[in-house]
Amino acid sequence: MTKVLSTALPGRSLEFNLMWQPLLAIAQAIFLSNRWFALAWLVSSSLFIIGIFSKAGWPLIFGGFTLLGLHLSIPIQINHLSRKKSWLLLPDFKPLILKLLLLILTLWLILVALLQLKASSQHWIALPYTALVFSLVMLPTIYVRHLWPLLAELVLFITALSHTETKSWLAMHFSTPWFIGAIIATSLLMWGLVALCWLHPAQRANSEVKHTSVFALYGIEIPWLQRITRSAGSLEGTLLLGDGDSWLASLVRASWATWLAPATFWLIGVLLHDSDQPQSRLWTAQTFLVLLVLCPLFTLSAQQQKSTQRLARCWLFTNGSRQAMYGFVERKFYQELAAYLMMTLILMLLLVPLPMIMPLLCYGTSATLLLCYLIFTLAGRTFWWSISANLLLLIGLLVAVDFLWEDSKLMYLTSLALVLPIYSLRRYGKAFWLKLDYAQLKPRQLL
Repeated sequence: MTKVLSTALPGRSLEFNLMWQPLLAIAQAIFLSNRWFALAWLVSSSLFIIGIFSKAGWPLIFGGFTLLGLHLSIPIQINHLSRKKSWLLLPDFKPLILKLLLLILTLWLILVALLQLKASSQHWIALPYTALVFSLVMLPTIYVRHLWPLLAELVLFITALSHTETKSWLAMHFSTPWFIGAIIATSLLMWGLVALCWLHPAQRANSEVKHTSVFALYGIEIPWLQRITRSAGSLEGTLLLGDGDSWLASLVRASWATWLAPATFWLIGVLLHDSDQPQSRLWTAQTFLVLLVLCPLFTLSAQQQKSTQRLARCWLFTNGSRQAMYGFVERKFYQELAAYLMMTLILMLLLVPLPMIMPLLCYGTSATLLLCYLIFTLAGRTFWWSISANLLLLIGLLVAVDFLWEDSKLMYLTSLALVLPIYSLRRYGKAFWLKLDYAQLKPRQLL
């Protein structure tokens, strides 16, 4: 009996595997979330290692830049896991994430050290700078669970390097002991802040409720802005749309979506402009103006993907009329479209040449309606199929503007020609929705 019990006890190898299994599970969820990510990591890592040991230029450069790009997906995947309660039930979720990040940082420091050993002139101060860059890319984004800190850091970095005084000061002090010490202290401070305050139980208990808006503004969910846009015009609005359905809420969302990109580009231009250099021609470029004024309308159509999911859930959990619910969602979309068109018209009056304002506005309206009804028509298909079809159509509509820009009559005719597919998609999509069998849908299409 003693022999039987002793054989059932785990050996040291099994204990070792059990100790590392949670960390391996998190690493697999972050790096190998799908086969394409796994293939990208494998190819870029192989090229980078081949470039280091073979002294070949293009594998080292291509592999290094690809790895840097793939590292931007790490905080996104970590934020995705931190929002799932199933992963938060894993013992020591936060320490495991920090151990994984420290392991990745250690690997980068080892690679930088190997590159320094193979280089003719060795600069070991690259190690603290590597740790600082890694910490700035990963930790603030993970701490706030958004990408806006990374965008703010990028703007500050470009702004700092655009001034000659800042570049000369950095060139003078980047290797001094006190500056290196400040870099190390900053990195340690960021790691300590994440270790102590990130995913604190009390914080999660108080701020667990999330109000995801169907009109997600460029993927940025700002609490104070969502509070403004939650003024309800009817009792059904919050349930069917996930956001306020009043005219005030529509105008606030349209103003934010329409003016965010122009204000950002204007601010960057003010910060980066040098008095000795001529004015930038960006604001007179045809392609830039088209993207600036039409992208908010196209994002409005793309946001209807979330509206279809909420509409499907309402039909599953309530006993209301499908015809009435579909009509309500369609009316509120036209209200949102009218608000976006008002803000877009104001922006066009400031940026676009006067003869092209009305043709471009008509074309943008027709293209938005076509994209919106295509999303509703493809609701029964898989998520990626719907997104891919709309993306291809969007690219085609944007490319067509280059050929239509010179002739306003041709743009009017194109806008009128889009009415026929819009009408056909609306009739087909509405009939499809009213008789849709939800047993055919995958759970992802209802989330």
